[in-house]
Amino acid sequence: MCAAPGGKTLVALQTLYPDLIVANDLERSKRITDVLAQFVYDYNPRTDKRLQVTNRDGTTISELDTYDRILVDVPCTNDRLSVMDDYNNVFNPMKLKYRLTLPELQASLLTHALKLVKVGGSVVYSTCSLSPIQNDGVVHMSLKRIWEETGCEIEIKDLSQALRPLKSLFSFANINLSYGHLVQPHLPSNFGPMYFCKFDKIK
Repeated sequence: MCAAPGGKTLVALQTLYPDLIVANDLERSKRITDVLAQFVYDYNPRTDKRLQVTNRDGTTISELDTYDRILVDVPCTNDRLSVMDDYNNVFNPMKLKYRLTLPELQASLLTHALKLVKVGGSVVYSTCSLSPIQNDGVVHMSLKRIWEETGCEIEIKDLSQALRPLKSLFSFANINLSYGHLVQPHLPSNFGPMYFCKFDKIK
């Protein structure tokens, strides 16, 4: 979901694990296709059976209980861009309405992703924001909704051990997050912010 411009799709391909990747973005699917054509040898969107690029609304995709893994890299305030560009960022007064509706959109995308993934599958939710509402707040809202709407049992994965080798490279926020992990902006690594949370669908 929300796969444009295509960088994370390339990373997923490089693992050589997936038999099929579906890269979906409602508005910028052509951008994904262009990026893949630049970096993937012999890529043809019409005939490639390993990779499908779609432009569907992520909140209405109909294949429930179908996918093994879903990355929900949602639209967000993109805080890093916001401090670099005075005009083209969501904190511009002209984008106030869009900014206020972001958490609702994020929660809708995450909730639907949890419906689309198979039992035994995983969902990763991520933002480029420091906002508690867009991060743990959206996770909390989605967990409440998925339980009320479906009764599905979802488990939050503790990634602390898996992230230990990365602590020498990135600056992780030392705050009491309820669900996910937050990489703080860090000049030496030229990276951040990034929030992420992993879910397993138990039943």
